[in-house]
Amino acid sequence: MTIDFIGSGGNLERDLVEAQGLRYHAIRSGKFRRYGRGAVRELLDFKTLGLNTRDAWRFSRGLSDARRLLKDLQPDVVFVKGGFVGLPVGFAARRLGIPLVLHESDVVMGLTNRLLASRAQAIGTGFPVEAYTGLKSAAQLVHVGNPVRHEITKGDRRRARREFGLRSAKPTVLIIGGSSGAQAVNEIVFQALVKLLPGMNIIHQVGSRHIDAAFYQRQRLPKDVRDHYSPHEFLKDELADAYALADVVVSRCGANVLAELALLRKPTLLIPLPSSANNHQVKNAEFVAKLGAARVLSQNELTPRRFRARLEALVESVADQKYLSQSIRRFAEPDANRKLAALLIDVAEHKDRDN
Repeated sequence: MTIDFIGSGGNLERDLVEAQGLRYHAIRSGKFRRYGRGAVRELLDFKTLGLNTRDAWRFSRGLSDARRLLKDLQPDVVFVKGGFVGLPVGFAARRLGIPLVLHESDVVMGLTNRLLASRAQAIGTGFPVEAYTGLKSAAQLVHVGNPVRHEITKGDRRRARREFGLRSAKPTVLIIGGSSGAQAVNEIVFQALVKLLPGMNIIHQVGSRHIDAAFYQRQRLPKDVRDHYSPHEFLKDELADAYALADVVVSRCGANVLAELALLRKPTLLIPLPSSANNHQVKNAEFVAKLGAARVLSQNELTPRRFRARLEALVESVADQKYLSQSIRRFAEPDANRKLAALLIDVAEHKDRDN
């Protein structure tokens, strides 16, 4: 089996793909920028309008690139996981009669997947199929879950205590706001630290923009609790150990982190990003909370006092932690990688049988 990856040509993306032994192909494409401000304000923003006009031209060139590339590669199936590069590839696949499979991680479908849904043979879903209401598509919806790196399950609590320098036996809270941190969450955490730390340890992924501020806040802490706070710009290989040590997690509500939390059965306080595309983080959080699998605190209601009250209540209640751990486990799909691969193979083989 040969797997080719089509992307936008970014050096980091290319390096990551080629490091896995896959062939990488770059095409041109463009984004369609929407900021949730309403149709009139979007149209009156001439900078955004200009960028979208420019990228419409890039999309047309990308469609030609994708069609030419797919004619050359002759794939048995094309897989699109959303994103602006996936749109011309998906359109080109259907024009050439190549089977198309989509994967949607979130409860709300992104623009690319919505535009391609009616052209797809199958759509793998990250959430249970019943979460996708009002979708106008004849494609088969198959719940496969969201793939999670196997390494994330290999954390070690004792190693984590050494790694993060947490000598206190207090419960540990892991706060993550995405790969670049979360400014609103970080600021609330900084304001609440002094009152939170006597009762807990905190491992905090703050992002590159806020790491200096985090170390400044740590230096200002009383000496008796300073070692309870461990700020980090980004947790990569250390994330598995951080998860293993954490009694409670505070997180945004992207689909990938939810899949990790479900697999690891972590009691979680979610603070969804209100400005996420298609409001997907809020919708993810609403679906999870409705089934009792996590606590949710809206960013619009986020204050140091309210954040502290909600977090301390969860940290202090072993019964609540146990309930959330058991509830979020229902979302875990440890075989998501295999299920998604099986779906792609099935669609490709179905094409062969039809021929």
